Amino acid sequence: MAKTKEIKLDLSFLKDWQKAAFKKMQKHRYNILIIHRRAWKSVLSIAYLVYKALTSPNKDLWYIWPYLNQTKSIAWEYLKRFAEQIEWAEINNSELTVRFHNRSTIRLFGADNGDALRGLNLSTVILDEYADISPELYGKIIFPMVNFHWEEWQTIFLWTPKGKNHFYQLYNKAVKDDKRYALKLDVEKSGTLSEELIEEAREQLHLSQFMQEYYCSFEAAVRWSYYWEYIETLFTEERMQSDLYDPALPVTVHIDLWIDDATSMVFTQYVWNDVRWIDYEEFNWKGFPYYMQLLKSKEYNYDVFFLPWDANVRDLSTGTTRLETFRKMAEGVAEVQIVSRQKVEDWINAVREMFPFLYVDDTLEQQLDRLAMYEAKWDEKKQIFTKPIHNEFSHLADAMRYCATTYKNKTAIIPHYEAFTVDYWELI
Repeated sequence: MAKTKEIKLDLSFLKDWQKAAFKKMQKHRYNILIIHRRAWKSVLSIAYLVYKALTSPNKDLWYIWPYLNQTKSIAWEYLKRFAEQIEWAEINNSELTVRFHNRSTIRLFGADNGDALRGLNLSTVILDEYADISPELYGKIIFPMVNFHWEEWQTIFLWTPKGKNHFYQLYNKAVKDDKRYALKLDVEKSGTLSEELIEEAREQLHLSQFMQEYYCSFEAAVRWSYYWEYIETLFTEERMQSDLYDPALPVTVHIDLWIDDATSMVFTQYVWNDVRWIDYEEFNWKGFPYYMQLLKSKEYNYDVFFLPWDANVRDLSTGTTRLETFRKMAEGVAEVQIVSRQKVEDWINAVREMFPFLYVDDTLEQQLDRLAMYEAKWDEKKQIFTKPIHNEFSHLADAMRYCATTYKNKTAIIPHYEAFTVDYWELI
């Protein structure tokens, strides 16, 4: 390889917080950065990738956003500005790559095309807007590649909060681990925006969105969530309680049943017009025998297992339905019924109508956080919210929809006795 001039990467334009983060990231394998909107986090990310590329010969470095069009419109423009100032940098606009003189390459991807994310030399990866990226992408595709370079690989997760989802769990884990770099930077700490710009954002945005995006609040309501405001009432009205389970009452289980995806089970009891959510289970890649063994191990007194409407579809390979199979296995344990199919909008509305009568065991707070993340998809072209996003929160939400569908029928059959008086003297 021909001799090259010394390359100096000018980082003087970085803000103070960016310079401090730049130094910290060099010392840690895992970096979890929670940074407010308009703080130049994408600029920091690209600058760091260029630095790593120039100091790590023959390596692949990736920058991943949830969608490829985001990568093109934001990160690619920043990367080209850096690359155009570096001699011998080869810019490929069609493939969104920059190749340097030392054979290291920066590649930009969208998480919406997981099949394109393959490569053996991956040593550093940045996942931006990580709360909108499935954690399975990192676990199944990214980690096996970076782990190949066990002495030098790095992962950097970026995002502003969006409720208590998988990124929230990742950040909390990093805070407790000295080997991981965790940064939470709100608009007051960064000094990036003027008071005028902050006030402009406050006026333009819903309060919950402003608190999330500028003050990095995990607790602020998600405005596109179907159930967040209803979940809040559980706390304000003290319907989150301990030891809700009553051994004298039967337990009803609402099951979102899958073989090749997550199966969710919501365990409830009914008292007059109220429904008590007492337990929850969720598993991946398990068969019917496992689920039945789990249900029996609970030692509850069951009355009904509710399955989704499609459990009655006949399997061409076996000639039987999942309903028939499950009923045979549940014989002597509980009755098995099917929840009728409804429009998604009607199902969601049924859950909302059930919330005023819902009591939740306080051990299920994490499940409520996940239910709060069940959200609508935003259509950029039409500027409207559309149908629910199918993700890791959908299965719990589906099981709750089945619960709400059967709620009125279950409470309707509970007897309501008229009050009466007893003259104890007549009994003596």
